[in-house]
Amino acid sequence: MTSGTSNPPIYPDYCHELSPTIKRWCPLRATDIHALDSWEMFNNGRPVYHHGNHPVKWVRLTGVIVAVDEFYGRKVFTLDDSSGMCIECTCPTPQSATLPSDTAAARSTVIVTRNKPAAQQTEGPTVTNPKIPWDEVDVEMIKVEVLRSTDQEVRCWDEVLAFRREVLGVPWVVSVEMEEKYKRRAMREKRHEKKGKIEDGKRQKGTENSRGKSDMRHKRGATAQDVQAKRRQAVRTEEQGGQLEKKNKRMVDGREGALHEVSEGLRRERKDRERRERHEHKAKRRKDGVSNGDGLDPANKANYPSLAVRRRAAGKYDALGI
Repeated sequence: MTSGTSNPPIYPDYCHELSPTIKRWCPLRATDIHALDSWEMFNNGRPVYHHGNHPVKWVRLTGVIVAVDEFYGRKVFTLDDSSGMCIECTCPTPQSATLPSDTAAARSTVIVTRNKPAAQQTEGPTVTNPKIPWDEVDVEMIKVEVLRSTDQEVRCWDEVLAFRREVLGVPWVVSVEMEEKYKRRAMREKRHEKKGKIEDGKRQKGTENSRGKSDMRHKRGATAQDVQAKRRQAVRTEEQGGQLEKKNKRMVDGREGALHEVSEGLRRERKDRERRERHEHKAKRRKDGVSNGDGLDPANKANYPSLAVRRRAAGKYDALGI
C-alpha cells in the first residue's frame, strides 16, 4: 500500500472490489479524464486509472461531437463538453453506420485508454504535426446515445457535479481488517491458480506418459499376442499330430482286434465241432451198448466182470441201501 502525508492511500488491486467507482459508469468531464493518474494497475485485463485514490475503469461523457476522422478500421470522434478541453473517442468502423450530427449533443459511454507520450521534439508544432495536449488521452467508445434536448444535457451535467461532490470529493477508505481479508483471498486465489497450472502440467505430462505407456503396453501386448498365437498354433499342430497318431493306432488296433475276433471265432467253431463229434461218438457208443444188451462196449467186453458178478454186487448194494 502506497501512502503519503497529504494524499489518500492508493489501495492494491485486490481491494478494488470494495471501491464505489470501479463497477459503475463514472460521469466525468474531459478535464477529469485528462487528469487521471496511472498506477499501472489492471482489472480483468483492462487498465485502471485513479481520480485521487478512486479507481476508475468506465466513464461517461456528455458533450458535442465537433469532428469525425475516419481511419482504416476505426473512426475517431472529437468530443467537446465545454469543460475547457476536448477528448477523442475511438471506435471500430462499422459496416454501415450513420454518423451523428456534429451539432447535436451526445452522451457516450467509454473506456479510458492513455496513449504513450511521443518522443520530445526539438521543433515546434506544424500543420502536419501539431502538438495538441488532448492527443495524449483518448477513450474507447462502447455506446453512444443522442440527446434530444438541452434539458437532458443539463441533467447529465448535474449528475457529473453530484458525482464529483458525493463520491470523488470523499477519499476512499478501506479498513485494515478488510484489506488483510482481501489480501489473503487474493493470495489464496494465486496459490490455487498456480496449483491448478502445476496440476494441469502434471496432468498433461501424465497423459503423455500414459499415452507412451499405453503404446508400449500395446506393443508388448501385440508381441505377447503373437507369441500366444504361435504357441496355440504349435499346440494345435501337436494335437492334430497326436490325433492322427491316435487315429492310426486305432486303425491298427481295430485290424488286430478284427483278426483276433476272427481267430477266436475259428477256435470256438473248432471247439464246438469237436464237442459235437464227441457227443455224437458217445451217443453212437451208447447206442451200440444198448443193442448188445449190457450197455458195454463190445470191444472191451472181455475186460469187464461177468453179468452174475455184477448182479450180485448190485444186489449187495441194494441190500445195503447204497
